[in-house]
Amino acid sequence: MSIQIKNIDLPSIRVKVDREKCQIPMNCSYKCYTACPQGVFHVHSYPQVSGAFMKPDPNSPKNYLVAGSAAPKCTGCMVCTENCPEDAITIEITLPEVKEGEHPYKHPFESMEVAMENQKRIEELDSTYKGLKKI
Repeated sequence: MSIQIKNIDLPSIRVKVDREKCQIPMNCSYKCYTACPQGVFHVHSYPQVSGAFMKPDPNSPKNYLVAGSAAPKCTGCMVCTENCPEDAITIEITLPEVKEGEHPYKHPFESMEVAMENQKRIEELDSTYKGLKKI
């Protein structure tokens, strides 16, 4: 599991799948695909196999790859990295560069949107653990 943080103006999350480590996604039964609560991962056939005269063979696992093609949905929960047996997934979080005295978001609506998403996630977690006793 690895996290890389870079500085730009707006926050973003990028999901990368290492093709060298994830060569045959069927071997692990697409654990990242099934574990991701946001539906970030998709299974695609390689372009060279899905040409005009060839269709991908479902019995040939090397014809497919897993891609984090819906990365804007990613919340950075890291469930995919925890479930990947090949350690092939990297979550790259890009944070805004904040100078002293500046607000991290240049546009107030962005910070409101992030706060609303965080609040929704907190409410989901609260409802999940409701009724459990603290030890």
